[in-house]
Amino acid sequence: MLLSYISSGSMVRGVEDKKKLFLDYHSVLLIYFILDSSQVDRDLIDLGSHVVESLVKVSEFYRWILKEPETEIFPNNKSWFESNATSNGIIVLKKGNEILIRKHSTHFNDSLSLKVDKYGYSEIVVSHNTSELVSLREKIRSENLKERLGLVYYFVKNEEGKHNYPS
Repeated sequence: MLLSYISSGSMVRGVEDKKKLFLDYHSVLLIYFILDSSQVDRDLIDLGSHVVESLVKVSEFYRWILKEPETEIFPNNKSWFESNATSNGIIVLKKGNEILIRKHSTHFNDSLSLKVDKYGYSEIVVSHNTSELVSLREKIRSENLKERLGLVYYFVKNEEGKHNYPS
């Protein structure tokens, strides 16, 4: 039922969602219903296969949560995920060594030229290999003041329209 609401864009057919509340929170609802295997069996998705297929064509986000069984919330911390989704409107999912970041298209940097789905959201998939990650604290621990300031400058400078930090 939730899937058909998403495809129509409203909880009640024929009633306009003027404040766009449903569209703002449907992603979080869908993630809980689909990814929380203790509540809903993925086989139930087949009941609305035509709706599922139409949503999968809308964006990679729907494909990940409806068709990819290894998809999980990221990081694997429900309270952080809930806070980030409801306070910031950002949903982050993980599948293997990839991270999908979904948020309203106006919250991404324009230079990324991302596709906007019919609900006004954009997403980006980035590589995520934990063995290659180094914490900032670990990185600057052995640096002197000049090198630390240089590192800060590196993260905030903008050369040729490229950003070294997430948008």
